[in-house]
Amino acid sequence: QLANKRITFSVSNNCDRIYTNVTSMPKLVRPFIQDNNGDSLVELDFGAFNAFALYRFLIKKINTNEIALQEEELNGLKTELYEYGGFLLSEDFYTKLMRQSLNNSNDRDKFKKHFLKNWLNAKVENNSKFRKSIESVFPMISKVITAYKAKDYKTYSNTFMKMESELVNRTIYKQFGEKYPDATIYTIFDCVLIEFKYSKILYKMMIDEGAKFFGVEPRVKVKCLDPRHQKLIDKITGSNLGNEDLTGE
Repeated sequence: QLANKRITFSVSNNCDRIYTNVTSMPKLVRPFIQDNNGDSLVELDFGAFNAFALYRFLIKKINTNEIALQEEELNGLKTELYEYGGFLLSEDFYTKLMRQSLNNSNDRDKFKKHFLKNWLNAKVENNSKFRKSIESVFPMISKVITAYKAKDYKTYSNTFMKMESELVNRTIYKQFGEKYPDATIYTIFDCVLIEFKYSKILYKMMIDEGAKFFGVEPRVKVKCLDPRHQKLIDKITGSNLGNEDLTGE
């Protein structure tokens, strides 16, 4: 279907997520998606997107006086958010939190799944050991998000997916598409597939727009789906982030 330029497209009414042929493909198929020259693409992925989205969610609620807490508790929440921001700025959010929490797991990916399922998106009645381990690190943040879940779980659970679509589709994809209409680019929720030539430009845009959106600089992970380009990742992520395009040579 992609080769014939037949793209299916739908938008969720609940969370604004965009669904296409590409979003439904298994990850193993992604290296076979090609640009107009027959080359594989580069995968740029917002690391720990939901963890960053929670930070934005709470900061906005504080700034608009929407969190009903006594002054002492509100100050405690602000202190925790400052510490939480430090976790976001670490090399890897999930690894740092895994080591800090009262959790015996050494499996980062398994910890991430538990973080999303048994804490961030957990129902109010969830009383798992994992949830308690995160509450031991961030008790006030846990208290506040539990209150939002109790008030309207469906709205709360859709909040982060709406943020994802706002940043990735309505901001980054829109801006990039207007500037580079001939580029091969696909969005997959919080991830973007882009042809290698434009990968450095898009990487910088994701860092810049992500920082404005979250209030802290995000982590953007890079994976070259064409093995020939894997050794050139430093050219994409290097400190010399100009707006020049790249070649695989």
